[in-house]
Amino acid sequence: MDTSAYDLYVSLKEPKKETFLASQKESFLKNILKIDEKGQEMIYMIIKYYFLEYDSKSDTNNLEIIPYEGKFVSKNLRFDFEKFPPPLKSMLHKFITMHLSVMEEEKNRMTIEKNF
Repeated sequence: MDTSAYDLYVSLKEPKKETFLASQKESFLKNILKIDEKGQEMIYMIIKYYFLEYDSKSDTNNLEIIPYEGKFVSKNLRFDFEKFPPPLKSMLHKFITMHLSVMEEEKNRMTIEKNF
């Protein structure tokens, strides 16, 4: 288990929210298209950790299961957002917002470094 990814997962956990606003869903679906490969990998880790903690069955080999009916499409893993529980949706929304901010900071830093 990647401890830094797990630490990120723990930091995103909130008290269970049973609602996920339509505006949050719209923001999530728009912003997920902007996420880089590292962010996509972290999203899968968050989904997997959540599944293992809350939704997995102890009698199956959970590490091999693609959670929430995810499927490979053209070598990419795809999920139906509606299959996620509301607390996981909130965690993913929070992560994407944070990760896009980090991506923007890195882009700005690279621009500044190029100008020197």
